[in-house]
Amino acid sequence: MALSSLRSRRFSGQSVEILEKYVAFRLRAAWFVLPITAIYRVLPLADKKVPKVEFMGKSVLLIDVGKLLFGKDPIKPAAPLILNGSPVANQPSLIIISDRNGIMISIPSNSQPALLRLSQSQFLPLPPTLAHRWQVDFISGMTKPIEERPALFAIDPNQLKAISIPN
Repeated sequence: MALSSLRSRRFSGQSVEILEKYVAFRLRAAWFVLPITAIYRVLPLADKKVPKVEFMGKSVLLIDVGKLLFGKDPIKPAAPLILNGSPVANQPSLIIISDRNGIMISIPSNSQPALLRLSQSQFLPLPPTLAHRWQVDFISGMTKPIEERPALFAIDPNQLKAISIPN
């Protein structure tokens, strides 16, 4: 009993970081993440043609976030994202997400999506230079780059519809 009591007192001051699942994908020269709970489906694209997607008889809104953020800038290669010792493939895909109101949105990506775990403490606010350059509300933060992973920019799926659906 005394040993378990001592151990519990020793570890009681430590907080446990909860790792949440995210899907990482590349948009032009940067990597982005979405919470896995927002992902409805991922469609690999055999060619660069993005198909029209319907859900329950309605067209799914397509938002080219890469074009929105980077405009007509030429596509530059991004630093690779290494997971489990291997780089994430550059296979284009269409990521279909659902916000908390059930609105479906599709985002074309320049890579195959990859699953990773991150804690909320790893996310920082956007630096003023990027916040000013992008001027969007749907990027909720970013992670610091580390040796095997470039910076990841977090997309808030609940803010995406505001940029494309007029009120």
